Amino acid sequence: MKFHVLASGSKGNAFVLEKKDTKILIDCGTTKKYLNDSFKTLNLDMNTLNSIFITHNHSDHIRQINMFKKHPFLYAPEKLLFEHNLVLPYEPFTIGDFNIMPLPTSHDADVSVGYVIQDFEHKLIYMTDTGYVQQTHLKYMQDADYIILESNHDPDLLMKTNRPYFIKQRILSDKGHLSNDGAGEVLNQIVGTNTKEIVLAHLSEEGNTETLALETVSKYLNGYKGKLKVAKQYEVVSSD
Repeated sequence: MKFHVLASGSKGNAFVLEKKDTKILIDCGTTKKYLNDSFKTLNLDMNTLNSIFITHNHSDHIRQINMFKKHPFLYAPEKLLFEHNLVLPYEPFTIGDFNIMPLPTSHDADVSVGYVIQDFEHKLIYMTDTGYVQQTHLKYMQDADYIILESNHDPDLLMKTNRPYFIKQRILSDKGHLSNDGAGEVLNQIVGTNTKEIVLAHLSEEGNTETLALETVSKYLNGYKGKLKVAKQYEVVSSD
């Protein structure tokens, strides 16, 4: 199992997971040029994608959806403007080498999900755009080998930005985005002996910094010895 965070942040999100002949794309919200360039950089052929998963319908996650609207294995948690497979929370399905469990997230979209993806050897968590993580979800997320989790903002830094107050309220709400401390608290409960890599995702450009996110989350990891990384907006971050 190998992953590539192509883009992560308010300007666009895209993620690739591959194993042997199975390749999946989660979200396609970045620019068309950057998406194509990223695939070329990784020597991946977009035409060989087995499936495309959507987390929710905000533009920074579906901006290039028309590139894939005719793909026979396009999955989304809500109805789009064309035919696709409907993702239902807690109802697993299989694509190639992967078994996928959708988990509902708490966000101001009609429907939004994260994904727990497993093969016979490894488990990966992909969860962003959520104001909090339900306690009932933790049993599905325990001891994953790879965790890509939102660590969007530092509340104090966010409040010092020039953003309108209603935007700050939205981000801080249970339907908004997970803070650095929120991410740390979740990781404290799910990181296990199998966990090899953690990627902090969807960082706010104004309300967070990479250093602050890493330092804050590290306080919750209790001697974790694996990799701790930060996803980028326009730079591919791959698993080791």
